[in-house]
Amino acid sequence: AIFIDPANVIAHANLAAALIRMEKYDDALASAERALAIDPNNTLALFNRARALFHLGRYDEAITTNRQILAIDRTDGDAWLNLGNIYAQ
Repeated sequence: AIFIDPANVIAHANLAAALIRMEKYDDALASAERALAIDPNNTLALFNRARALFHLGRYDEAITTNRQILAIDRTDGDAWLNLGNIYAQ
């Protein structure tokens, strides 16, 4: 999908999710960043950015990213769960 439409935010965000499952966190972060360059408020891309940052041990940045999600949607359970996991470290 990215090759067909390089501006497809969801495709970049989904690629980030797949790369996280493959434990390729640097690549996942890069994909999430590409999605956010297109749409800085895309919560899926922000979520995957936060997850990649968490796995890279960049906890402060992951917290900030989760707070960005919650500024957009205070009811986002995944962002709240991510914050709990970070604080549990």
